[in-house]
Amino acid sequence: MTRPTSGNTHLGGLSAALSAALAAGLPAADPDDEAAGRIQAWLGRLLLLQGVPFPYLVPDARMLPPESLRIFRLDGNWMAALIDGAFSIGRSSPSQTRKEAGAVAAVADGARAAAGAVRPQLLDAEAAGPDGGGGPITGFLLRSGAVTAWPTMEVKGYADAARQTPLPALRLERLSNGMLIGLFDGVLAALTFAEPAEGLRFGLDVPAPPDVAGATVALKRIADGGVGKPPGGPVEGAPVNAVFRDTQRRVLDAAGTAKALRTALIAGGTLAADAPYTPAEFALEMIRGVQSVVVDIT
Repeated sequence: MTRPTSGNTHLGGLSAALSAALAAGLPAADPDDEAAGRIQAWLGRLLLLQGVPFPYLVPDARMLPPESLRIFRLDGNWMAALIDGAFSIGRSSPSQTRKEAGAVAAVADGARAAAGAVRPQLLDAEAAGPDGGGGPITGFLLRSGAVTAWPTMEVKGYADAARQTPLPALRLERLSNGMLIGLFDGVLAALTFAEPAEGLRFGLDVPAPPDVAGATVALKRIADGGVGKPPGGPVEGAPVNAVFRDTQRRVLDAAGTAKALRTALIAGGTLAADAPYTPAEFALEMIRGVQSVVVDIT
């Protein structure tokens, strides 16, 4: 497996800042302290595994074979050891160790809050991440050709299998061609991977294995049907079989399909027999959303 490379982390300035802060007692609680702010920001990125060598995450390529997904939870002890290792950059004497002990917890909390601000800063959005309480961080590693094919693939994490409670994304980043990492603030119960929604498209629902002879169109409501039944919403009932001129060449009979859809809508009571059925209504029925994959983790 080709291991993704990460840029060299420039530690010289940070080491000097950390040493100076330790010598002064590391006033981490002061939000106006420049040295403490730099340390917390750097440690926040470290908590998101930025700069951590990839072999530390996947020691053996067999743990992440091609076309595989791995779900994980960051171990608190491992992360504490990581933070302790980072603090050792500026630690050179027992006296500094004693001074450090009184401030490391506060700095670690600040780093946890800083971790939640990393992605919003990249997106130029308001931070809505962790509150510094040290809650769990869970995530995934995806190695797939889909990462290469859809570099702007949309990924969402949820705290429940019903996908009603989204989790804030702390990090979504391509580590290399075909490798994607995601970290979320909270315990993942479900993940969705979707094609980028970059425009409207028409399509059919084709059964697996692909067979256009069995392609169907799920009906959508043309007019407002009242509360809970908006235009464009799904219509209950069986889908309509698409009509083809040539199934071998996958040539759709647009007029025949439009007629079949209109007949089904009238039969279902969602379209009046004398109501207009123009190319606009036909287009509404043929619009399809992006393809997505739901991963149930519970």
